[in-house]
Amino acid sequence: MTPETDTASDRARLERDADLAWIGGNLDLFWAAAAAHREAGRGAVVVDTAVQTMPGLDHPFTYFPQELVRECGDEDTMRMVDQYDPSRELVLVLLKDQDRTSTYRLSAIPPDHVGASKATEEKPDKPPAVPELAAPDIETLMGWEAEGGCEAACPYGCRVEPDGVCPHGNPSWLLKLGFI
Repeated sequence: MTPETDTASDRARLERDADLAWIGGNLDLFWAAAAAHREAGRGAVVVDTAVQTMPGLDHPFTYFPQELVRECGDEDTMRMVDQYDPSRELVLVLLKDQDRTSTYRLSAIPPDHVGASKATEEKPDKPPAVPELAAPDIETLMGWEAEGGCEAACPYGCRVEPDGVCPHGNPSWLLKLGFI
C-alpha cells in the first residue's frame, strides 16, 4: 500500500468507528423508526448527518420504504435492504457531507433470546439458545474485506477486523467460513 492509501484507509476506519459509536448511542431511536417495516414493508432508516436542526440536537431521520431506497440507486444499500431480516435487523443509511453515504446492516438478538430463561436459570450448565445465523453472500464478504472490516458471526452484529474475534468470542465471517 502507498502512504496515501494507508492514510485514506485509516481515515475510513476512524470514520466507521465514529459512526458505530454514534449509532450505538442512538440505537433505540433507530429501532423504533425501523418498526415502520410492519406497515411500510422492507426499507431503511435514513439519517441526514449533514443537517442538525439546532446545536446539541440529533439529526433528522425517517424510514424509507424499499421503493424509495431503490430510487436512490445505491447498489450496496439496495442489496442490504433486499437481504436483511426485519424481525431482528435494520438497515441504517447515514447521509453525509459532500454527497457521501455510509450504510450499515445492524442486527440484534430477538427478545426471546436476551438474558437467561427460567430453564437456563435452573440448569446453569446449559447455555441459552442462540439463533442460527445465515452466512452472508460472497459479494458482502468481498465488500467487507475491501473495507478492512467484517461482521462477526455474532447475533449482536459486532464489527471486527477481517481476522478478528468479537467481545462475545465469535470470529469474523471471513474467519468462520475459512477465507482467512
